[in-house]
Amino acid sequence: MHSTMSNRYDRQIRLWGDDGQACIGKTSVCLLGSSALGCEVLKNLVLTGVKFIRIIDSAVVANHDLGQNFFVERKHLGESRAKVTLDLLKELNPAADGDYVSASVDSFTEDQLEQISAFSIVIGANLLESAAVTVSNYLFDRGVPFIYTRVYGMIGTIRISVREHTISNANYENKINDLRLDRPFPALLEYISKIDLDSMNYEEHSHVPFGVLYFKALEKWRQEQAETVEDFPDVYKKRKEFERVLMSMQRENSSGVTDEQNFAEAQQNIIRSVRRDQIPDHVKQILRKSERFFKIGNTEKPTAFWLFAIALQKFVWKHDELPLSGVLPDMFSDSKSYASLLRVYHEKALRDADEVFEYAREAAHTHLQEPIERYMSLARCQQMCKHVGSIAVMDGSQLRSDEDKDYKNLLDSIVPTDSLEESPVVVDPKTWYVLLKAADRFYVEKNRYPGTNDVPIDIDKTDLNRRLQGIIVNSQQNHTNSSDPKHETMECSFTGNVENKDSSLVKRASTLFPMIAVEEVCRYGASEPHILASLIGGAVAQEAIKLVTHQNVPLDNTLVFDGHSQKSESFKI
Repeated sequence: MHSTMSNRYDRQIRLWGDDGQACIGKTSVCLLGSSALGCEVLKNLVLTGVKFIRIIDSAVVANHDLGQNFFVERKHLGESRAKVTLDLLKELNPAADGDYVSASVDSFTEDQLEQISAFSIVIGANLLESAAVTVSNYLFDRGVPFIYTRVYGMIGTIRISVREHTISNANYENKINDLRLDRPFPALLEYISKIDLDSMNYEEHSHVPFGVLYFKALEKWRQEQAETVEDFPDVYKKRKEFERVLMSMQRENSSGVTDEQNFAEAQQNIIRSVRRDQIPDHVKQILRKSERFFKIGNTEKPTAFWLFAIALQKFVWKHDELPLSGVLPDMFSDSKSYASLLRVYHEKALRDADEVFEYAREAAHTHLQEPIERYMSLARCQQMCKHVGSIAVMDGSQLRSDEDKDYKNLLDSIVPTDSLEESPVVVDPKTWYVLLKAADRFYVEKNRYPGTNDVPIDIDKTDLNRRLQGIIVNSQQNHTNSSDPKHETMECSFTGNVENKDSSLVKRASTLFPMIAVEEVCRYGASEPHILASLIGGAVAQEAIKLVTHQNVPLDNTLVFDGHSQKSESFKI
């Protein structure tokens, strides 16, 4: 069975490993809304092998679905859209399991919220803002990740709401090579001492791993510089001298040319390798956060991640360093030399992981009165130690109905457009985000979106602009005294009907939200083009995978994609 699963998901296992695939295989997903966007999200997640999916929606397949949702056909008209979607999604992966619930996603009862909180992750596709806020607030308090996404014409948005998200491997770019040059452990010192570069022939010398070359060059550098055995080339001047010593150790080939590739590789990796072993600041912060579990009166139970953090802190207290990762970069070398060096690091990494696991076992007994195996295996602990420099914690935020009060900084960061009436519309992506919030306010009052029900765009754009004004005014009320004349000026600048003494503010307002952009939102008529649904659906699925595998850093917390300009921007609200 395991072999079958490995073969089926072989390519994605190469991306996030067996551990990541195991997390996906335990994941249950609840989708709220079965429009084209929701289908595209689930399509990607079903193909990755999630354990269970549930679709909640009361909609039936209508004519407009046929033009924007590839998962339904004309023969499905009038049928439950959630049921049709589920049946077709199951065809993509025979191992997929799931069900559907025919219920409205416009509002939720306490019982419904309790049921969806049992899922690993909840995704809301094109929900009403009020419904999304209700779901976010309920799940946020219970630690369940919620992704609110929508496609509205040529605009796509993603919003992640999660109280606290732990990351076991952030996969940071340009990782530092963990060679322990400044603090070599006994087994490594013994291994290096047995290597005699002077006794080697040219072929052997040119295949010595650059990790070994660093240690030999470090010995020579200290001798030449008359430095102490603790000194280390950790500043620019010393590093340049170290580089000179390193490259002077090269040998000439039979033609009298110094072209040893292992030395060239060593020179290229100096910045990433020749560093003092230090505990990164973000890891220190995690260790400090883990102390909350020791406080008197604390009732919070640590998760597997926090058990690891508690154990890690004890390891750091004892050794003043992190566990060895045991990972070596690729090095130009013969297989025997590289394998023997890797073995030295790997064996030390296993010993460190064993020690951390024992500390985690003690923590599980103390804080949970349960065996550690219910939370973490030794193999899992070894993986976390392997990526210990890349662990992270993200503190998230929830959706709120009064969010526009926090929009002042968002509005101040919008880059005005120079072309107010050009087509295609090119504005700051954050402009679209605020305009969609105005469209939501429009819906609340009129029970329809602007540009629908055959109402002329000229009428709806005026109404939409008025809702936009309300958002802007609310954003100012938290930061400007209502008696301040500037506050009145800002309020009037968006009405379009009141004379304004400060023409510069009127001009800035029109460049942030040009009328052509307001008209564009009305022209959309809340449509959901499949090309946008496919693009945003793929991005949402990717974020969901990050959240359930605890690998890579998720979006924090909002993204807007502008289909007009093919630009996207992420920001936090």
